[in-house]
Amino acid sequence: MGYKEDLKRVLKQLEETKFTYAVDDDPAYIRQRKAGKEQTAARQDGATADDRARAAGADTSYGRAMRAYLERQRGEADSALRQQYGQQAKKAYDARVTGLEKERDGLKEKVLKEEQKAAAERAAAQERARKEAQRQEELRIKEENKLEIERIRAQAKVEAARLAASKKSGRSSSGGAGAAKKSAGSSTVKKGAGQKAPAAFDETSGKFRSLAAESHKQYLLGYSRGKESGGEERGRSFGYQQQVRWLYAQVDGDPQKTRALADYLKIPAAYTSEEALGRLY
Repeated sequence: MGYKEDLKRVLKQLEETKFTYAVDDDPAYIRQRKAGKEQTAARQDGATADDRARAAGADTSYGRAMRAYLERQRGEADSALRQQYGQQAKKAYDARVTGLEKERDGLKEKVLKEEQKAAAERAAAQERARKEAQRQEELRIKEENKLEIERIRAQAKVEAARLAASKKSGRSSSGGAGAAKKSAGSSTVKKGAGQKAPAAFDETSGKFRSLAAESHKQYLLGYSRGKESGGEERGRSFGYQQQVRWLYAQVDGDPQKTRALADYLKIPAAYTSEEALGRLY
């Protein structure tokens, strides 16, 4: 900020620059005044000698008048000389002040441009830093989402394996029950025609598994939004809320089905409590 230092210097000079000229202290004026006095004195001496020469005729008025005239003339010349030197000094002072004021105004403009340039550079640097921070945050969220998706896929594989094992176990149990039924003979009571047991809404249901799988996307949407605005814990909370809200809508607002899906997906019970589901109505 070199211009700022220059501006301070000029402002200080302007403050300290005062018109303190005294003509009586000017060596040039003193020399010229002395020469004028000496010249006037010589002429007055001449008038005195001339006056004495006329003394025989008793006419002395000429000498007195001449000396008075010369004295007045010297006073007028001295007054004019004082005015001349004063005007010259004032002119030099005004020129110096004007020069300093021009320099001040020029430096003010340069300082302003310098500050505007620095402000623009700071703003540009801040914008670059903001964009870089945003880019890094997006990369971080993307990486965390990737890890979360991998976790969910791994969990889905475990659940699929568990379901397959459950089905296999169910078929084995069904075979054993059939054999026992045959050995029991005609004592078994059959259900009437047209009567069917209601389909269970659990992991054996295709719709149940489909809704559970689709709901993971809703969890990720809520998780990303919450994580970006408030961290990991907020991300999980937003994810579960979004997931439960979507499941609740898919089962037409059935609390039991919603809770069955939530239990299967290991969603904390707080998100499917009566109060929590009540807020979804």
